[in-house]
Amino acid sequence: MRFPSLAMVGWMALACGLVIAHKHSEKKTKVVFSCLDDPDEDSQYSQAACGRAIELEDSQNPSSSPTKYSFVKANQVRKSKTDYNCIDTNMDNNYCCFADTFKFKNKSVDVDAQTVEENCIVVPGNTDSKPNA
Repeated sequence: MRFPSLAMVGWMALACGLVIAHKHSEKKTKVVFSCLDDPDEDSQYSQAACGRAIELEDSQNPSSSPTKYSFVKANQVRKSKTDYNCIDTNMDNNYCCFADTFKFKNKSVDVDAQTVEENCIVVPGNTDSKPNA
C-alpha cells in the first residue's frame, strides 16, 4: 500500500485553501447586479436582496406560481454603494426592492408573494462580470 508523501498532502491542502480564499474574495469583489438610486424615479429599488421561492401554489408542479419566498441580504461589493452579488447565499435570484422592505438582522426573512410583487423586481445577473477590486 502506498501512502502520499507529506509534500503531496501539503500541496493539496494549500490548493484547497487557495480555492476557498478565492471564493471569499469574489464575494467582496464580483459585481453581479446593481440596485441604483435613480433621482428621476419616484420609486427607488435600492435594497439589494437574494431570494428564492419556498412554497408554490401546486407543490407537485415546479412551474406553478410561488406563494412564499425566502430572502437574505445581498453581499455588497467593496468600494461600491450600488453593486452586489449573491455568492454563498444559497438563493436563486437577485432582487432590488424598495428601501427597508426587509429587516434582515443577520438572518433570512420569509414573506408572501404579494409583498415581493409589490416591493421588488428581479434583476438578471451579469454572468461575465469582472471583479471590482
